[in-house]
Amino acid sequence: MNRLILPSLLAWLATCATGPAQVHIGYGPASRIARTADIPGRNVPGQCLPFARGLHARLQAAGFRSQIIEYSYACPWLPTAADAPCAALSHAVVAYEDEGRTYIADNQSWAPTWVPKASPVTMAQRFSGIQVAVRGARIMPTEDLRRPPQEMIGRRLYAGRSMPLLASH
Repeated sequence: MNRLILPSLLAWLATCATGPAQVHIGYGPASRIARTADIPGRNVPGQCLPFARGLHARLQAAGFRSQIIEYSYACPWLPTAADAPCAALSHAVVAYEDEGRTYIADNQSWAPTWVPKASPVTMAQRFSGIQVAVRGARIMPTEDLRRPPQEMIGRRLYAGRSMPLLASH
């Protein structure tokens, strides 16, 4: 009887030592494109829109659905003038689907963030975290992609212009 138990026990211990199979979320083919270091604007402050355009173009060329989400937000903890309530800022990110999940990538993050598929405002808030108050978000229309980035920077965004992610064109 011990001859049967010992091999089974050794096999079980070997399985425990190697651990269960690892699940790597965010390592699919589209996420590998999103991690590429040579996209213009990567790790450059203030270059979120050129980065978003570059990543969006690469994902589209590879056959992945993606959209640029622009959003405005406030950081109550940032220092401002004495009479200003809080700093108002804007950002652009790329939302895409990879292996059945929705991710957001921006120029300052080394890895994409897995977010639930929702409205642009909700996804921007989940991506930005609790320290940021997202004021409005929208998916950048195709006609805006044709404009130079300089025309797009600093434009106000309103929640009323939001639309669902990955809506059909």
